[in-house]
Order: sequence, then structure tokens, then C-alpha cells
Amino acid sequence: MTQYILDTDHITLLQKLHPNLVRRVASIDPDDTAITIITLEEQVRGWFSVIRKYSQSNQYEKLIKGYQGLRDVVNYLSKFKIFNYTLEAHYHFRELREQKIRIGTQYLRIAAIS
Repeated sequence: MTQYILDTDHITLLQKLHPNLVRRVASIDPDDTAITIITLEEQVRGWFSVIRKYSQSNQYEKLIKGYQGLRDVVNYLSKFKIFNYTLEAHYHFRELREQKIRIGTQYLRIAAIS
């Protein structure tokens, strides 16, 4: 049973080896942690942005770094259980939106999934 859903901020800090978070996550059974498809989308979208930005420029080092980053993030995130954005989650998301909760759209989608 998953008890911890890590969002994009958590994943970014883990990728940067933030000592407190690394220590905390290491103390949790991996079967108790997951991410959502929203986090995967945000991480991949970031690298797609880098690739798009430098694909038509002479800064090929940055383009190469973009492709390496994309590969690395796919490999890294594939280690996690990934929760999908389902029809049920979408209905829950709409209910949360109607409550006019002042939080970002992606955070609401993550909440709806969980």
C-alpha cells in the first residue's frame, strides 16, 4: 500500500541529492512510495523544453545535455510506481476546482489522483 506520493519538488530535490530528503526517503520502504503521472509530465516537459530551445541553435552542447537529461529522468522515474490520471481523478479534480481552492492546477491534479 502506497503511503507517500512524491511530487515534482520532492523528485527534483532527490535528483540533486538533498541530504535530508534522501535520508528520509531512504528510511521508507520503496513499496510505500510513488509518483503521479503529473510529476512525470513535468519532469519530461522540462527536458523537452531544453531540447526544443537548442535544437535549432549552434549550442549543440546544451542540446546534447537536454537529450541526456531526458534519458536520465526517464530512467530515474521508471524506478517509481506511477499513479495514472484516470476519469475518476478527473472528476475529483473538477470537484476540487469548483471549491476554488487557491493552489496550482498541477497540485490539484496530484491531489485528485491521490
